[in-house]
Amino acid sequence: MLRSWFAQRSQRVTLLPYTRRCCSHDPLPMVSIAAIQGSGMQGAKTVKLRGRVAVCRVRGKLAFIQLRQPPLYSIQIVTVGEEASRRAKELTPESIVDVTGVIERAERPVTSVTCSNYEVHASSIEVVSLAATPLPFPLSDKSTKLDTRLNYRCIDMRTALTTATMHLLSAAVQCFRTDLLSRGFLEIHTPKIINAASEGGSAVFSLDYFGRRAFLAQSPQLFKQ
Repeated sequence: MLRSWFAQRSQRVTLLPYTRRCCSHDPLPMVSIAAIQGSGMQGAKTVKLRGRVAVCRVRGKLAFIQLRQPPLYSIQIVTVGEEASRRAKELTPESIVDVTGVIERAERPVTSVTCSNYEVHASSIEVVSLAATPLPFPLSDKSTKLDTRLNYRCIDMRTALTTATMHLLSAAVQCFRTDLLSRGFLEIHTPKIINAASEGGSAVFSLDYFGRRAFLAQSPQLFKQ
């Protein structure tokens, strides 16, 4: 059944197994949006980049795809032709694709992406992983309830707000770590799961750990002593 489903989908979009793409020796360089945005590669030879489909808009024979790479880089992909437009309609949000094309300077800045001065005129788009639809919630929806975000944390981690927050926290921790290490401090990692509740009350999180009851450490006080 699964093979039949893939056969039907391959008639409409170019499906490419992820393992095959990773193991193949492709002579084209895989570039990042950050490199394009930072140095500008206009007029360069044909390049390839991988990312997630954020938005796909089809207008006649033209298709405009916003491609996103972590942490918050994005660029516009342009395809031309009836067949290319038809296949672009099959792309679902958050699908991972490999785009092959030539980088050109945009006629006018594309304000909806971070790399606003350049765009990629695609000659081929290969699907690495086609995302299921519909998504639990739109990534651009800032009013999504917290319970929904936590239930689909892997999706929530891709939103701009959560991504920016995580990078900010990472940078802050790195600054503290660098300063303390330069002063001769020793970094340790205390256990996160212990065999006894470290705090009183009924709100202690417990779990079955290979047949034994374990508790989530709520405080490093036990290990400070």
